[in-house]
Amino acid sequence: MSEVMHAIINGLALLDRCDLFAARKLISELKEQNPENPAALFLEGAIILRQGMGESAINPLKKAADVLPESKIVSYYLQLAMEAGGQLQVALSQIEELCRKYPADPLFALSGGVISERIGDDANAETFFRRAAAKSPKGFAAWDGLARLFERSDRKDEANRLRSRMKAEKWVGLPLKGPRAESPVFIVGAGHSGTTLLHRLLANHDALVPTLGGPGQEDQQGWLRFGGGLTSGTGDSGEVFGFPYNIDMDVQLVTPEIATAMHSYYFNSVMMRDENKRVLNKNPAMSNKIPYIRAIFPDAKFVHVVRDVVPFSGSWKRSLDNETKDVVFYWPDAERANGWFMPCPTDPWGRSRQELFANQDRFYPGGGFARLPEFWKSLNTNILAEQSKMPDTILTIRYEDLCADLARTLTKVFEFLNLPPEVGQLEPVSSANGKSSTYLTEDEQEICTKGTSELRRILGY
Repeated sequence: MSEVMHAIINGLALLDRCDLFAARKLISELKEQNPENPAALFLEGAIILRQGMGESAINPLKKAADVLPESKIVSYYLQLAMEAGGQLQVALSQIEELCRKYPADPLFALSGGVISERIGDDANAETFFRRAAAKSPKGFAAWDGLARLFERSDRKDEANRLRSRMKAEKWVGLPLKGPRAESPVFIVGAGHSGTTLLHRLLANHDALVPTLGGPGQEDQQGWLRFGGGLTSGTGDSGEVFGFPYNIDMDVQLVTPEIATAMHSYYFNSVMMRDENKRVLNKNPAMSNKIPYIRAIFPDAKFVHVVRDVVPFSGSWKRSLDNETKDVVFYWPDAERANGWFMPCPTDPWGRSRQELFANQDRFYPGGGFARLPEFWKSLNTNILAEQSKMPDTILTIRYEDLCADLARTLTKVFEFLNLPPEVGQLEPVSSANGKSSTYLTEDEQEICTKGTSELRRILGY
């Protein structure tokens, strides 16, 4: 294997583990050797593509493909980027060439079917789907594509025979015009509760592929661009990402177009059309939108992570004091709300956020420290309410249990997700609760526990 291909394989392995920091470090090292290093260009494009920005991914992937014309994986990623960027006819021409070049690979034939279906050429889509099904008879996506084509025409009997052959239950949810992402996994909970830790741990499972959206490796890009989600968050530099507000959303806002776009994004850009994979998403900003998510993904599973309110609040306070200098946290007086990140421009008179908002009890930094435990209580109460309606869909675990008995807790999660447990060589996880709790004064700790005792009791604290 050449040095360039070795770097590409290593970089993709880092992305599969959702280790963006290490992947970007590798890109920097490769570019130090050569600014036009094809492996670095490919990995840049791969990251952009897997964040759902296909049009922006085309240029670096095209440059990599010009240097590595014989690389199957580079060609495949370029084709996906062209398709995601709307260059369907160009992508289809490339797919036809790749099908001739790699006649045994079902992914290229499947891609041809998906693109032809998007163009509206059902006859060509049927040809490609039949090829893909013949190459991978145990797969689902190609047979499902044929069934969709038959259902849209007068061939209802053929569609029914296919559905019966696949033994697939009738899709419950909005009709989709393309492939669907089966049984995605969503990690939910209030931020600073261990959602990132669990996401990193689960990303190591062979059956799960993590999303790479920003900020903080959350799937913010996907839900804003494709899923119609109104979400807020902050990036590494503290800037507001998406909307300043973050509201719960009525399931009636989900349209067939939104459902199709979100499934297409997950299936094509995250799963890379590997139907043996399931998407792994971690986005606390979606934690107050579980019914909305289920309207798009009726077979989704949710893992709800909680952390005791005192270290939770201490972690939030430290972050808001030290890391997000141009943002204030606002807690609206509304049911089922989530925290809002409000831009806070530098005051021309040099006053700090604490001074400006000292008398505002719904802002932090400022006078609103009590909103942090209120946030914890409200969000977790609402998720538990959703869990009571569908216990087979939502599993609640505690951050403290992850730290105390990692293998046992992960095994519980894998069993809930109907996945074979993968808990081989695990690095011990150290709890940060002591450090986070000591960031609070005794009075602040008392504020945290005063109004949350009943929920803490329910959660075993």
